[in-house]
Amino acid sequence: MTARLAAWLVGGVVLGAATTARAQPRIDTSRCPSFTADDARRAVVAELGAVGRDREARLTELTVVVECPDAITARVRVEPAPDDEPARVLDLGDMPGELRLRVVALAAAELIDVALTRPVQLDDAPAGPPPPPEELGPRGEGGQDAQALAGGAPGGATRRPRRVAAASPPGDAVAQIDRTGRRGRAASPGAAQLHVRGGVRSFLAAPAPLTEVGAELRRGRLALDVFGATTSVDDELGSVRGVVAGAGVAWQLGCRGGAGTYLCALARGGAGLATARPTSLDDRIVSEAATAPFVELGPRLEARVTQGRWHGTLAVGLAWSAGLIVLAEDREQLHLAGAVATASLSLGWTP
Repeated sequence: MTARLAAWLVGGVVLGAATTARAQPRIDTSRCPSFTADDARRAVVAELGAVGRDREARLTELTVVVECPDAITARVRVEPAPDDEPARVLDLGDMPGELRLRVVALAAAELIDVALTRPVQLDDAPAGPPPPPEELGPRGEGGQDAQALAGGAPGGATRRPRRVAAASPPGDAVAQIDRTGRRGRAASPGAAQLHVRGGVRSFLAAPAPLTEVGAELRRGRLALDVFGATTSVDDELGSVRGVVAGAGVAWQLGCRGGAGTYLCALARGGAGLATARPTSLDDRIVSEAATAPFVELGPRLEARVTQGRWHGTLAVGLAWSAGLIVLAEDREQLHLAGAVATASLSLGWTP
């Protein structure tokens, strides 16, 4: 009886050891000296919770890569990476040292969970080198920021929600991990943009290109701008300088494109003043300055390129306008009215 009981106990211990040995993902902390691979592996496994037998075997196919460009920043990604799942960039400057590793483990566990729920995308993912890491600017390292990223793996395992926050003592900031990832300096889609532009406009009835400069504020589909354009035309009786200046408003009708390059259609209107200042060749020639209201309305086509917080735009437009026509005797010397074509290049920045 005693021998049989001993055999059962030994078998139970062996069986328990076999069942507790579970598949684990590979951990690469070679570019993060603040964490060891063993500590990171224990922390990630603790946060994984129950994976399920059908998915647990695939854990060995995944590699968690942790990169630390400085003492308070960690970048976590899983290879092969699921589609539309960017790496998690974590700012751990306000986190206590014992919680930093857990925040990294939570981010890794979330990415692993997403990767395991998309087997087709993982199987079809083309083999190749990993994407280059995002550029992360230097961060100050004063006070708590100067702490090295260190800490042991916490015990226990909890199921992760899609949006998680590491527990933090009162008075400490809470590091939060979003599905969209933290992109640091990337501008949000609805952020305001400031643009300066230069270009030309030409009234088609009497082509005499005007040099134009302007500034523009964009937010969402709406854009407000101020502009000024000028030109000088010579005649046998003298010369005349024409100026058009005012403010405009544009509404974006639609855009096509992606990956930072877009082609957009807009409707734009503007209002201001058109002014002509003639200069006579002789004192016997009578000349008179004139000013008239100026309005314009028409479509505009823009090709846009966006890189982080910077934006470049090439725009062409065609509009109908009402303004001023300058005469020299019975000759039309300068048109600041009628059909007008515009072309401009602008550079913008999101504050």
